[in-house]
Amino acid sequence: MGIFDKVRSITQEMSIKLDNAKVRRDIDKHEAELRNNPQSVFALQELSALYQEIGESTKAVEVLTRLAEIHVTGHAYDLALASYRKAERLAVHGQRLDVLRPLIQLYIQLKRFEEVYPYVRQALESLISQHRIDEAQTLLDEVPTFAAKEKEYRFELQGLILRGQEALAFAPPPTPLPLPPTLGGRGMGHEHSSPITIQMATPIDFSAALSTGPLTAPAPVAERPSWTKNKRKRVESASTEQFPHDTVLVVDDDPTTRQMFQALYRPLGCRVVTAADGVEGLTKALEIQPSLIISDLLMPNMDGSELFTQVREHAALRNIPFICVSSCREEEERSAALDLGVEEYWVKPLNTKEILIRTRRLLKRMRDMSSPSGSPILPAISTDLSGNLSVVAFGEVLHLIEQRKKSGILTLRTPTERHEALIYLRDGQVVEATCGALQGKKVIYKLLYWVTGQFEFHAAPVDLPDAIETPTSELFLEALRRFDASQRLLASLPDRSTVLIASQDFDELAAISSEAEFQTQVSTIRELFDGRRTLGECAAFFSGDVEMLTLIHSMIEQGLLVPMFFVSDI
Repeated sequence: MGIFDKVRSITQEMSIKLDNAKVRRDIDKHEAELRNNPQSVFALQELSALYQEIGESTKAVEVLTRLAEIHVTGHAYDLALASYRKAERLAVHGQRLDVLRPLIQLYIQLKRFEEVYPYVRQALESLISQHRIDEAQTLLDEVPTFAAKEKEYRFELQGLILRGQEALAFAPPPTPLPLPPTLGGRGMGHEHSSPITIQMATPIDFSAALSTGPLTAPAPVAERPSWTKNKRKRVESASTEQFPHDTVLVVDDDPTTRQMFQALYRPLGCRVVTAADGVEGLTKALEIQPSLIISDLLMPNMDGSELFTQVREHAALRNIPFICVSSCREEEERSAALDLGVEEYWVKPLNTKEILIRTRRLLKRMRDMSSPSGSPILPAISTDLSGNLSVVAFGEVLHLIEQRKKSGILTLRTPTERHEALIYLRDGQVVEATCGALQGKKVIYKLLYWVTGQFEFHAAPVDLPDAIETPTSELFLEALRRFDASQRLLASLPDRSTVLIASQDFDELAAISSEAEFQTQVSTIRELFDGRRTLGECAAFFSGDVEMLTLIHSMIEQGLLVPMFFVSDI
């Protein structure tokens, strides 16, 4: 390192120390203000921002939670929700549930039942990951309804709990500590002595002491053959196996059945595409070429048997395993289907545990067949970091990769989005990000709203040009500032249940600027506010877009978006 580089490095280090010292002085000032006035909203807001600036997320969460409680007391409910939501984004694993519980209760109190779903799901996944199944069930039961999505959401979340129960039931029992050969060393009453568990393979029959012969243990009873014994040895590794590169096509005219398969296959990590009849199913099969097709037999337009025939006539589809689902239990029908080449024949009502095992086995077989060596696809890529976004927040994942200065690709998926997000990092710094048509920093801003789903990081060299030059820590802080701004804008909107529509003067707005992006924004807002959606629904569509929310807020203030009844009265 040259002399000028050393001077520059020392200067930068001194600048950082001076900045941190200033932040610490500001923190002390606002904490002193809070001691005099514990209800000071301004002091809490400033403290939250300062703690975020120096990376003390835990303290920032504590401050934001206090701020939310003050807003609830003052009946400023939208501001309270905004504070809780920001705290949830910053909370580390141990704090997550402490923030989510009051947030969920506030949504229920305000009767905003559809909006509470992602936070309930996040809390359930966190509880299930800690094997707190009873608490998860209690939490779900406390939600009276999910409004229009009650049937869909309740079914999905109840399935989540049931799968957690199954995973816990088949988990291997804890291994007891072995009995030491002697009890030397520390005495039994020592404060650091460990509890000792003795496990007997065969119980001793103490009634034998009443006989004339010596006390002996009975001969061991022959163990009954059991599949369960062998299954327990393998269930832990099998149940965690994922298939992120596979797609399952489910064709059924019953929407409840389609939803059931989507919820059931989520632990497999595969993509699930659905179709309502054979015609749509064939179109989608040709489009996506799935790893597996599951089809009901009786459907309108094109039934399952005709779909199977059509699939076998296409060279690109004929080797895809095809599973028939039917209510017909006749052995002759089942045998005929299998004889024609159907992979499996499942009879309704379906045993979800069994079909999950069968599907996992089929996907594993197809994956192994795709490699000449019998090894899984992409054998050279190992997952260095993976998990659930409801347990480890997106910000935590980024911070961990930045700390370790890793290079590679971070992939994120969430049930509410069609596209997965890809983040490219070099030495812990984000250099590019994509999610569908979205690119760059906007992807990071969007990901702050993903509270459920999976993530996985694969270490690999990244040779892309730096489309994002902002350091990762600063990028995340900017995302948080935008999140904060969007929450304030949402909180300042009028009654969310109001249905707004473009006024007669709205079209004049398009003449203000010929810039293509502005024209697109105006056109999008006009299409969205068409009289069929509430303000809350429209605002949720732009929840992470500060620019669009600002434009909508301005349009409402200027009378360009007005209540629908007002337009009809003109």
